[in-house]
Amino acid sequence: MPIKNYSTKLEYSKIIGVLTTKLAMAGANKIMLEYDTNKKPGAITFAIDIKDNEGNMVTMPFKLPMDIQKIRNVLEKQRVEPRYKSGDGPYNIGWKILLDWVEAQLAIRETEMVDLEEIFLPYLTDGSTTFYQRIKEGNYKELPLLVSGD
Repeated sequence: MPIKNYSTKLEYSKIIGVLTTKLAMAGANKIMLEYDTNKKPGAITFAIDIKDNEGNMVTMPFKLPMDIQKIRNVLEKQRVEPRYKSGDGPYNIGWKILLDWVEAQLAIRETEMVDLEEIFLPYLTDGSTTFYQRIKEGNYKELPLLVSGD
């Protein structure tokens, strides 16, 4: 079965417009697109302001990546029709998948089960790496909640 949204007819520029609007309505600010070497959107960065335990405002920056080469690789492995693998196809697919994921996460937030920053915590960034990347590079040793297999 092909990757989700492989045949989307929506253009990535419109998808990103909806995505930025959804993020802003949820409380994100300072929304910025990063462009890849093809001069196409390769990531979206945004910040949310939260109050810490002392009532001070803290800005938390997040970066949601878009790895077009990985999307192309999956499309190739799945032998998706060439028209979906070329041109803007992979960008349209990738951004639509990201939008769907954000919409699902924001729906969970609407239930008040989770906070906005909780949803995006793996994507918290220091400008170069995300929280998840840092934990993974450290072989998950920074996670005290993990139980050793010993």
